[in-house]
Amino acid sequence: MTTAELEELLKSKKQEEREAANREKKQYEMRRSILVERLCASAQVQSNSLKKFKEQAMSDLKEFRAQMQEYAKSEKSDKGNFHIVNEAGNLKVEFASQIRKAFDERATEAEKLLREFLGTIIKGRNKEAYDLVASLLERKISGEYDIRLIQRLYKMETRYEDPNWKKAIALFKESYTETDTCEYVRFYKKDGNNNWVLISLNLSSI
Repeated sequence: MTTAELEELLKSKKQEEREAANREKKQYEMRRSILVERLCASAQVQSNSLKKFKEQAMSDLKEFRAQMQEYAKSEKSDKGNFHIVNEAGNLKVEFASQIRKAFDERATEAEKLLREFLGTIIKGRNKEAYDLVASLLERKISGEYDIRLIQRLYKMETRYEDPNWKKAIALFKESYTETDTCEYVRFYKKDGNNNWVLISLNLSSI
C-alpha cells in the first residue's frame, strides 16, 4: 500500500470517527431534550392542578368564614386568620392572610437626610449614637429596609431637634404603605405522637 493510499485510509478513518462522535453527540442532546420536555410538561400539569386546588380551597375557606361569622353573629370581615379541625381531631386546615407593606421612594430620600444629619451633626460628637442610627439603616438581603429597625428610629424621634432628623423620620413614616394582601392555606395531620405535621405541597420538602 502506497503512502498516498495510507494517508487516504487514515483520512477516511478519522472522518468515520468524527461522524460517529457527531452521531453520539446528537443522540445525547436528543435524549437530554426529550427528558427536559417530558419532565417540564409533567410539572406544568401538576402546577395547573395545584393552582386549581388552591383556588378551590381558598374559595371554600372564604365561604366557610362567612358561614362562621353568620353563625357567631359577629361582624362580617374578609380579614383575620383562623384554623378548623375535623371531628376526629386529627386533621387541621389553617387559613392566613398577610398584608404586605413596603417603603416607597420617599424612604430613600429619608435615608439621605439621615446620612447628612449623621455626617454633619453626630459623627464627630457621639460615635455610639452615630453607629446606632447607621445600623438601623441597614437593609435586608433583598435590598429593602427592615421595618423592625426603622421602628426603632421612630422611638428616637424626639431625641434630636435637627430639621433633617425630623424630616427624615416623617418621610419614613409617610413612605410605609400597604402594597397587597397575600393569602395562605396550610394543611396538617397528627402523627403517632399526637403532634401536628404539615402536609407538604412543596416538592423540595416531600
